[in-house]
Amino acid sequence: MEENNLEIKTEEQSADAPAVGKKQKIVSRVVAVLLAAALIFCIYTVTQVLSKGYVTVGGYSMFRVMTGSMEPTLQVNSLLLSRQTPIGEIKVGDIVCYRSRNSQTRDWAITHRVVAIRQSADGSPLLETRGDNNPVSDTQYVTAANLIGKVVWHSREGSSFAVFISWLTGKIGFLACIVLPVLLICGIVLRDSVKGIRTELAKALAELEEEQAAEPAAQTLLTEDEIKEITEKVKAELTEELKQNAGV
Repeated sequence: MEENNLEIKTEEQSADAPAVGKKQKIVSRVVAVLLAAALIFCIYTVTQVLSKGYVTVGGYSMFRVMTGSMEPTLQVNSLLLSRQTPIGEIKVGDIVCYRSRNSQTRDWAITHRVVAIRQSADGSPLLETRGDNNPVSDTQYVTAANLIGKVVWHSREGSSFAVFISWLTGKIGFLACIVLPVLLICGIVLRDSVKGIRTELAKALAELEEEQAAEPAAQTLLTEDEIKEITEKVKAELTEELKQNAGV
């Protein structure tokens, strides 16, 4: 009875083995896809930061405050999020992000408050901006051409999320976000490849053993006609030999 139970359990385990292996393979592929997506996002982030100094996704841009020109509202290293907004919807008191056209800070991303709105000769709005911690307004107006967006959110002082993003946008953070996913993906692919090679090798060896085990049996088994033919041949040889002996 115990032997029967053991045989049943063994058969069940053998039947479940392919299903378990298939699940593990699916999980590995899902993890690899997620890691690849994270790697692509990190590379995109690095490219954006290196080229523009900020990251833009779906009309929203994220910045890290680098100076104290907007203190105490925006602390150094705090994060802020801006949304692309038509310049005609900007109001006095809004905090906006724009690309500087000043010769010394050209193309830098600046975040200041709108203190007045002027009109150009053609009627287009011109935004006069100033940092909350600055005594005078900026030397150039913000136009629709260099406006990035309106600030819709910013982190508070001492925010853990801001600290993490600051680390992430540093050299060590970027390196960790790129190197680690690459190593993990390579490890998963290598592991699956080794498993596949082992499985195919085991299958090939099993087939070879079956062929070798079947060859001797195939060589020793004779058909009925072959046995009859050999018997007749032996009889004929014996008869011929007896005739020759009798003649002597």
